[in-house]
Amino acid sequence: MPYTPEKPREYRVSPRYLAGTKADAAEAITPLIEARWAATNDDLGNAYVTAPDLTPRLMFLPEGRDSTLWKISAGPEPTVPSWLVTFDDRVPTEIVQDFTTALANACTRGPDAYLGAGQPAPRRVAGRWVDPIVLRSPDQLVTRSTRPGFLSHAEEMDETKERWLFESGPPQRRWYASASSQVPAPLLEALTAAAFDPSPVHRYLRRDELARLPASALATPTAPSPLEVARVRAATARSTAMTRGPRRRARLHHLDPPAGTATGRPRRPCPLTPTNPLEDAVSDATALDHADAMIEKAWGRPIAELEKAAPRMPVEDPMLRSAMHHRSLLVVVSNSIAVHQERLHALTRPGHVPAFYDLDRITASARPTRRATPPYR
Repeated sequence: MPYTPEKPREYRVSPRYLAGTKADAAEAITPLIEARWAATNDDLGNAYVTAPDLTPRLMFLPEGRDSTLWKISAGPEPTVPSWLVTFDDRVPTEIVQDFTTALANACTRGPDAYLGAGQPAPRRVAGRWVDPIVLRSPDQLVTRSTRPGFLSHAEEMDETKERWLFESGPPQRRWYASASSQVPAPLLEALTAAAFDPSPVHRYLRRDELARLPASALATPTAPSPLEVARVRAATARSTAMTRGPRRRARLHHLDPPAGTATGRPRRPCPLTPTNPLEDAVSDATALDHADAMIEKAWGRPIAELEKAAPRMPVEDPMLRSAMHHRSLLVVVSNSIAVHQERLHALTRPGHVPAFYDLDRITASARPTRRATPPYR
């Protein structure tokens, strides 16, 4: 049997800082290319994107010497960077894209916007830190740590030490991003906002990749799979056939009071007994409607009055009490059918794409509806 590789399926993964990186890195570079930055490649496949004035620079290093995939720097001279921002190979691409978008916008405002003063290091007064050393996202899943004290420029540029370190994810698949001391404050704020943004992102994942997502990540299919579509169609077809299909009328002769009983009423023909062969075909009325019509015609009184008369003690009409007991069972069944039908119609309405967790609800409603509405013979 030939091997058929599994096709990836599109999911919405949230929060995005747990979604992992994308195979295509073009989205992160696109804001710079649209700002007319120049792109070049080396023989190994690494990419370099440089601003028109040659001072800001992005390096995409899939063949680098370590796990750092992105390096973004800027300085007054092309070969003398003032600040450095790095992202490793597990950082979600959308975070890098948000930062490159902020950098491209800063470059349009001139050198002061991307070479301005950096955010001051944390201060310590009377033995206590005045500024926060660690920032956490509201869900505690992303952390920005600040290294206090003096850091030499050489140590930061060769990535020995960093002023700000961002990290998120489980211990085995944790991603890291760093920023040096001289990163302009607006760009550092943009980087922090991008790292802490929980907005969902789209990912094409196979089942093994889906299983490797962190436990805190929520992945929702953007569209049902072919198997799920078939299940929905089958459940919809069954529910439509059960609720709107032809039914044969029930024959409830045993509920007619026989002639000569204590009621003194003559025996009346059951209103559900067909007198015309064509009447034995389609009817949109429910079993409860048929029962109400039969009881009202047999006793000659509205069903509301009969409901009050049936439970009286001592029993005045045993046949009426038996008929109303059967009717109460039909009321329970009818209410149950109505609830399941409303749920099925809501989940299978035109234009609605059921989520993966809706499929079990559709099946759970279709099964009791099918059991509760057998064809009447």
